[in-house]
Amino acid sequence: MSKQKKLLILGGKPIGSCELVQAAKNLGHYVIVADYLPDEESPAKRIADESWNVSTADIDTLKDRCLKGGVDGVLAGVHDFNIEKMAELAIALGLPCYTTPKLQSLCDDKSAFKAHCRAHGIDVAREYSYDEATKLSSDAFPLAVKPRDGSGSRGFSKVLRVSGLAAAVEHAIDFSFCGEPLIEEFIDAEALIAQYTAHSGKVFFCGLTDKYSHSMGEAGAPVMAFQSAPAACTNKFLAEVNEKVVSLLEELGFAEGPIWLEFFNCGGRFVFNEIGFRFGGSLTYHLVRKLYGVDQLRLLIDHALGETCDGTLVETPQCTFKGSYAIWPVHLKPGKIAWVEGLDWLRQQERFFAMAQVHWAGDTIEPWGSAQQVFAYLHLCGNDLADVLGFAREVLEHVKVIGEDGANLLFALFDPTDQKFMQNAPSFVRAKLC
Repeated sequence: MSKQKKLLILGGKPIGSCELVQAAKNLGHYVIVADYLPDEESPAKRIADESWNVSTADIDTLKDRCLKGGVDGVLAGVHDFNIEKMAELAIALGLPCYTTPKLQSLCDDKSAFKAHCRAHGIDVAREYSYDEATKLSSDAFPLAVKPRDGSGSRGFSKVLRVSGLAAAVEHAIDFSFCGEPLIEEFIDAEALIAQYTAHSGKVFFCGLTDKYSHSMGEAGAPVMAFQSAPAACTNKFLAEVNEKVVSLLEELGFAEGPIWLEFFNCGGRFVFNEIGFRFGGSLTYHLVRKLYGVDQLRLLIDHALGETCDGTLVETPQCTFKGSYAIWPVHLKPGKIAWVEGLDWLRQQERFFAMAQVHWAGDTIEPWGSAQQVFAYLHLCGNDLADVLGFAREVLEHVKVIGEDGANLLFALFDPTDQKFMQNAPSFVRAKLC
């Protein structure tokens, strides 16, 4: 009998941590979770075999504990800071790691990655320096101002006129680790998310979704409110952009792991926006597994522990799913969560596929105006989009997140129960419902 391997997960609360713990345990591995939180505030710690009260930033202590405890591999969920520390710790221990600090830095630096896109013939938004932007004519507005690095739409502003530029730049800098803003043309178009999987140095296309975003409150940033697969323009994307993307990613060294890229579909142009070398925050590995049969979660665990991937990839993955798939975040109004109702009902429904839960009872929700107000990302399947949206309406009837005052905190930015909203739904939704 082979030796049971030990896997360390960095961070017990971020999205993806619990899923990594459970998947690794199901494969027979011994799982440890490390962070500075007490166990009652760290969901993954509560289901792990062992927990360490060590900050994920404390690489020296983590390295010492790993050496003494015989840890065989290190992973993290979707939290960018923990992924960076995962790579740093793996290097210190001489353990496998799907990413590197260099690749993570490249993903974070939107401007630098867009330069690589241009070199490979991939369209990107035009960038401006602050001085250039202040001299633009009024018809060049609106502009998009965001942190040069960062994620989750934090620090983003849509600037309608030059007088709003300075405040938007300050806002972006507040959310930038490097302290720099990115100013570029505002692309007023629907978005797409392309999924890829890197394995043994080769990159494979694994799906394209139409994406709808909506602002979280009057002052909030636009956040993902709905994704639908397969995207209506998948064949056009594959014909015009896919080979360029694969070439770019392989040349830059994306050798193992899940990758997502956001594009805008702008009048027939596919304009690149950003990239992540990790699962999407909605745990997009569920979508990839359902549509293309590729188990990205198993791929990461096997690689981290130095094991050979057990047939989870074929040479060219093909989409075998014939229905409609949606990723639908449901959101929370400000308040403290007292209890949650309806999740047992939800898990028993045929059209429910998976859920990435973000908040639990006891969490206090502030008016952040960002993706932090997502309660859970629901993965739903159906015969067609109308079937999926019919089920979504049932979900809003059964699932409740009750605050301390007894009120239901749950709502959806993409609300299929709102007839007025649905009459003005994104064009890809209306087209699929015709």
